[in-house]
Amino acid sequence: MESIYFILAIIIVLALYAYSSIQGRDVVKGVEAGPIDKYDAELIRRRSFVASPLKICDENGNPLSTKGMIRVVVCGNCMKPKGISDNTQLLVERIEQAALKSKLKKDDIVMIHLNDKKIDKIRVFDHFDDHDQLITYRFDDMGKRVKSSHPHSQNSVVGVVRYKI
Repeated sequence: MESIYFILAIIIVLALYAYSSIQGRDVVKGVEAGPIDKYDAELIRRRSFVASPLKICDENGNPLSTKGMIRVVVCGNCMKPKGISDNTQLLVERIEQAALKSKLKKDDIVMIHLNDKKIDKIRVFDHFDDHDQLITYRFDDMGKRVKSSHPHSQNSVVGVVRYKI
């Protein structure tokens, strides 16, 4: 019985150590940026990592607040014409669904969660359809615009890309 308590104590200490070691650090999540029929969930998971927070400054050197931002790393090249390539890191601003229509502009790059595939992806926002769903697109290997295979519901939008790191 004492050995069980000892093992539990070690597990608790290790868990507390692991938790304290990631405090104040960014979890950088992989996002898909390619044809959805060719996505590699394992690659997306492997690209995710924990890193030191970044200090982001504007063009005048003034620090920008990244509170509420999600730091991601891109897996794929479907945003190359937008200057976003494989392994590019981005900061995504979370957007509440209620504010989505007022904050989202044509050609914004949005991060969308796909529940069925358990991944996030980035696409370019084009417009809302008659049912208030997002019509988005990506680019093929030749840089041509390719409409997404289906519209996305507003509640699938995680946020909008605001900064390229």
